[in-house]
Amino acid sequence: MPPSTLKIDGDKARMSGVTTLDRTAFGVGQGEWQATDQIPAQVTVSVQLTATR
Repeated sequence: MPPSTLKIDGDKARMSGVTTLDRTAFGVGQGEWQATDQIPAQVTVSVQLTATR
């Protein structure tokens, strides 16, 4: 699966994408949530967007 796709059909554009981020690089998971044994540092982020003209 490619990291992102863009399809335009008439007046509609559909975009989807997926990437992996290190949540700790953005300060997500502090205090009791800082450990990576139950929630990994690497998390997958997916997005789907539809735009209509």
